[in-house]
Amino acid sequence: MTAIQIIPFQRLVGMAAAASLTIFPLGVYADAIGKISFTTDAQSIAVGTSSSQITLETEDVNGVPVKGNTVCVQITSSSQSGEFSTNTTWGTDSIRTLSLTIASNQYRRNFYYRDGAAGSYSLSAKAAIKPGETCTTWSPDTGVQWTATQNIIIGSVSPPLNEESSTQTNTQTTTTTTPSPASAPVSSYVAPPEPQIFADGGENRTVIVAADTEFLARAYNRNKETISGNIRFSWNFGDGSTGEGQSVLHHFEYPGKYAVVLNIADNRDAASDRIIVTAEPAKLAFSTYPDGSIMIENHAGRDLNLSSWLVRSFGRVFMVPKDSIILAGETLRIGEKTLGFRSSAETELDYPNGVLALRAGTANEASDSVKANVAAASAVAKPRSIPVSAIVVQAEKERVVASIASDVSDVTLAMEEIATDSDDESGRSAQTASVEEPGSGGTGGYMWWLGALGLAVVGTGAVLASRRALKKEWDIIEEKEG
Repeated sequence: MTAIQIIPFQRLVGMAAAASLTIFPLGVYADAIGKISFTTDAQSIAVGTSSSQITLETEDVNGVPVKGNTVCVQITSSSQSGEFSTNTTWGTDSIRTLSLTIASNQYRRNFYYRDGAAGSYSLSAKAAIKPGETCTTWSPDTGVQWTATQNIIIGSVSPPLNEESSTQTNTQTTTTTTPSPASAPVSSYVAPPEPQIFADGGENRTVIVAADTEFLARAYNRNKETISGNIRFSWNFGDGSTGEGQSVLHHFEYPGKYAVVLNIADNRDAASDRIIVTAEPAKLAFSTYPDGSIMIENHAGRDLNLSSWLVRSFGRVFMVPKDSIILAGETLRIGEKTLGFRSSAETELDYPNGVLALRAGTANEASDSVKANVAAASAVAKPRSIPVSAIVVQAEKERVVASIASDVSDVTLAMEEIATDSDDESGRSAQTASVEEPGSGGTGGYMWWLGALGLAVVGTGAVLASRRALKKEWDIIEEKEG
């Protein structure tokens, strides 16, 4: 007969708890961290020089990198003159004991070592899960969960060839688990190379819709020194268009914010940069004055750069010089002498690409005018096929307009000469008034007024004809042979 042993419930719970402690050691239970390891090979360096990068990693018992807990690490050297640094820029203060924190979203930290005394030394790392809010309150005296060691040779000293030293090289131990060094696989991770080239596309900026803006690129190295040579510069302006070159001109057809991306590349490296460009309508007012000058008013609420904008009148063009900036709320007035021609009611202000922006006496405040300018810009960008007959008609119209403009100029000159003669005649009349007989009326003034009236009629007709030609109201009939 088989005896049945009855075990109390409390004893069963105790046995289960003991089993769980046996199966799950502390390191494995803490997000499967089983040890810390040096993943880089032992190094031999010259006295006083920096080592290559040394990497320390949190792994499971099989040597696979794991993360999940914040780990506090303290690294020391068996040499009294050894120094540590987290980067290749060594400070003036010597760090004899290096404290590191491996965050919960990381599993690896890097550092560098140098020593002023030749010899073979051992680097020792001690680690534990963060006990409180930060690792500043932890020290190996409060408890160590994992340790790892690695040899480093300074100068030409050969490391001692004995079983103990060979076991220390690339060997890690832990306080909770003791896996065999031979069972840990070598990590295949290779750190990416540090970038050697950097791109700079300039600062974020605000530009005017439909106005060309210069984009200037720069390539530089880790020392912030500009790089020249065989470098390719590629631009993506974020509006469907691209460009090539270190310096390019581009205009945005619609208002909005655009992410402009610069990509650069040489034979080995590549880099990119991104800037934000805000395209706004041009809030300007354009006026002409009787003295032949023009005035541009800035209503944008910020400084505007009108470099290469155009002032156009009857085929004459003035280009606004580079870096011509109108301050917010201020005006730019340009005289007839600077323009090279006399402004009129037909004078217009154009974008740098030749598209009409404003006519004299108008302001560009509303979005409707912006849309009209954008549509005009799109139309200019696409060539149209023009029939030969239309070209002939247009040429004839331009010839007629030029002829009429010449006649108007002649009439103006003639009237100025008449005015001069009138002044001279008045002077002569004043001088001879004392010898003129009473009752002699004189016909000089009467004839002058009659001539002036005739010239005024001719001038008025010429101006009306000029406006009719400008409005394209001439009818030109083409005769067909046969």
